[in-house]
Amino acid sequence: MLYSYLAQEPKSLPSRIRLSDGSTRTSLYKLSSSELLSLGFTGPYTKPQHDASVEKVIWSSEDLQYQITPLTQSELDALAEQALQNRINSINYTGFWNELIQSSVYNKLRTAASQDLSANTFCTELILLFSDAKNGNKNIEAIQHYINVLFLIFTFTAEELSQISSLFATYDLIAQYSLPDADYIATHTYDPQTNTISTILIP
Repeated sequence: MLYSYLAQEPKSLPSRIRLSDGSTRTSLYKLSSSELLSLGFTGPYTKPQHDASVEKVIWSSEDLQYQITPLTQSELDALAEQALQNRINSINYTGFWNELIQSSVYNKLRTAASQDLSANTFCTELILLFSDAKNGNKNIEAIQHYINVLFLIFTFTAEELSQISSLFATYDLIAQYSLPDADYIATHTYDPQTNTISTILIP
């Protein structure tokens, strides 16, 4: 149970309290409500249930009660930022890679790597990037670059695209990285010699 001492925000009763005359009082939990009131405590109080995603509970020392108020926009933004950061921190690179190498998408990459030098180079570098990420040394910018390249040099079926999207969502990579859409693929090109992506100039 929660009690307010001298109109302050309610807390559990302390094990000891020093009175104005310098003496102390213990075993407060054994006292009656009237005895607690004589010492400056009011209560008990129960913190009201609320939707923490859009509301907060504040204590009114004037009214001696809890009040539920909407979160401000800045507080909502802070919650959203924290939620995103939590998702980024929970990215499971190992789980993602372990499941990817069992998919038809990986088989397509592996087949291409065995037949084409540039595809082999790309796949080797992609594997190294994710190996580093699994060991805690993630290069976010480089990984995003190679994700973009992946979609520029390979054509995936609807089923394969669904596999990729599902893996990104399941292991929370989507919180940190974006998957190129059809418009990006149509307006960009990849140069394997320089390992750069360029925007296609449309007359």
